[in-house]
Amino acid sequence: MSASTTNLGPAASEKDIKYLRWADAGAEIFSTCSKGQYLAIVVDRFGIVAATGYNGAPSGMIHCADGGCPRATVQHQGGSYSDCVSIHAEANALLRVSRQDCEGATIYVTGLPCWDCAKLIVGSGIRRIVHKSGRRPIDFDQVQGFLELNRIVVVNVDLGVDAAQLAAG
Repeated sequence: MSASTTNLGPAASEKDIKYLRWADAGAEIFSTCSKGQYLAIVVDRFGIVAATGYNGAPSGMIHCADGGCPRATVQHQGGSYSDCVSIHAEANALLRVSRQDCEGATIYVTGLPCWDCAKLIVGSGIRRIVHKSGRRPIDFDQVQGFLELNRIVVVNVDLGVDAAQLAAG
């Protein structure tokens, strides 16, 4: 069964929705960022989970949610991440996976990647991004154009609608 996603992009499969639901639940459990919870799952071309990553401070630092991030301790304005100490979920997942496992892989993430993560994904050999709808980076147009230019398939999933269709069978 294919679930409806967007009018412009490809449809998500049942497995896509399951991985994305896993990422969504895991983000709430593991993410240590006080501004937004993200989790990424890299699934290789054979359908095997190769790595996961969540957003949070680097190892050894105080977690963002515990006061380790300047963005969490002051009223932050705008979309700049120049003062963010957190490593994004996509970057954390890519730190833990081999290039071989990335070739032709899919990354599931709880929001469309930002510009920096989009560059890492393209460079890694991942060919497909399945992301939860509703979260768009401030540089959305730049990210979308870059991913299209590099022939990365992007699947936008509305978990509320698509998960309900999955449950209905």
